[in-house]
Amino acid sequence: MGREFAELDIVHKEVVSQLPYFARSGGRDHIFTFHYVDLFPSWRQHIPHSVFLTPETEVGFERSRSDFGLDQEIFPPFNSLKDFSVPPYINMRDILGLHLHARPVAQRKHVACFAGKLWQDVDEATSVRSRVAALADWPGFYIHGFTTISNKLDPQRMYEVMGNSRFCLVPRGRAAWSVRFFEALWAGCVPILLSDHYLPPFGALFDLTEFIIKWPVARIDRSLAVFLTELPLNVVERYQEAAARVRCWYLYPPPEVSWLGSWTARHELQQVEDLICPGLSSSRNAFQAVVELLARHRQQTHSIDAQAFYRPDPRHGHMPTILGPGLDPL
Repeated sequence: MGREFAELDIVHKEVVSQLPYFARSGGRDHIFTFHYVDLFPSWRQHIPHSVFLTPETEVGFERSRSDFGLDQEIFPPFNSLKDFSVPPYINMRDILGLHLHARPVAQRKHVACFAGKLWQDVDEATSVRSRVAALADWPGFYIHGFTTISNKLDPQRMYEVMGNSRFCLVPRGRAAWSVRFFEALWAGCVPILLSDHYLPPFGALFDLTEFIIKWPVARIDRSLAVFLTELPLNVVERYQEAAARVRCWYLYPPPEVSWLGSWTARHELQQVEDLICPGLSSSRNAFQAVVELLARHRQQTHSIDAQAFYRPDPRHGHMPTILGPGLDPL
């Protein structure tokens, strides 16, 4: 693993060194997409001011925080002032399965559910998920924790359990984020986010607190179970309705190349657009949401960046020009 990271670091540094316009603003006008930003181990030295698009808002690559040998609180891998949390890709088949098994709130059998692996190789995952597993005996809680993948629920059973639960517990796993958070929105169960360092996507576009309950990891105990059990159904329904208003923004339409020769893929997209998300393939999707956030960021950066310089444009004396450290236009 150490050698792989060293090789990745060399590759990333070489790529950055070849970017022709990187130096004009210290990389502030460059955008990098990372599954985990720590796949570029020395990013703090080479691209600290660049914009990151990533699903992971904590240290990543499936390692414990202690493995990184630096203080994540002082220089964290995600900066909400410049970086953007983005959703993962979820296939249309799972969206349809979750949606079609979603029962009305009043008819749901389970108060809360969780089905997932009890990871043993990442300290944070072990701590959080063991706390969740300890709630298995609470009345109305469906908890299926397993240590080997062979014991996981199949997709059909997962659809049924989530669609029959008022709340979906979403503990962090080997990363701060979990695909279960996004799946919960389509199952119609309120996501209970149990990951202290995870920032869900698109908080600048809509109010996350209207459809997410975020609970501190240190308080995953009887108090959580009591709170969820006693929460009135009309409150659950209000959260569910709020999620339904925005959840289409968390979907990417399948890439067009997947349609070639595959009637099934095209048909699944058509079903999602007909039943749930009109305009998904053209105008209302995660890609468009990211474009909107980047456009806003560009407008804001010129006015708030302390390391920008400005002077009158010689051609239009009354119009200021925003410049980088090298006096190049941003």
